[in-house]
Amino acid sequence: MTYRELLEKRKKLDSVNFIEKAHHSFVYAVARNKDKMDSIKKSLEKMIVPSTGYEDYLKALDEINRKYAVKDSDGTISFVTISTGRGVQRGYKKLVGEGNPDSPYEKDIKALKEKYKKEISEQEAKEKIYETRLDEEIPADDYRIFFIDHDIIPDGLHPTGMEGCLHFIKEPEEEKKEPDKKKK
Repeated sequence: MTYRELLEKRKKLDSVNFIEKAHHSFVYAVARNKDKMDSIKKSLEKMIVPSTGYEDYLKALDEINRKYAVKDSDGTISFVTISTGRGVQRGYKKLVGEGNPDSPYEKDIKALKEKYKKEISEQEAKEKIYETRLDEEIPADDYRIFFIDHDIIPDGLHPTGMEGCLHFIKEPEEEKKEPDKKKK
């Protein structure tokens, strides 16, 4: 399993809602898997923690965006939700001069990026390493799946919840058939 697959499976585990009469082993197995996956996720996130200089850049960028953001009649800035590779974030709906290279907005942004060129480059390098790591296989010693016995899956588990824990369910063993022995 790759780190990216682990993160996707971890998100799906959040859809597993515990049912009042769920077997304690089921609850325990889901919790154990979440705990170990969260530990790996935190370790990955440490790779892309921004430096203080990069955080200063982001604050300055936000100040510029606020300065040029279109406001409604009561002076309120309109925001939109932007989907990113790691979730969603809030963005400005409209910025005066965005996309026009001769506008004061674009000139301020260009100057800011020049001032923080080193910090931006370092953060981009961290994120590139992070993205590469996501597609690497997790060493077997770093993550062991805690399997859930098929017979302890609670009745009434929502289909989304079932999909969330599907990867962790031990399939019931099929009857072992002896291979046909041909007589010579």
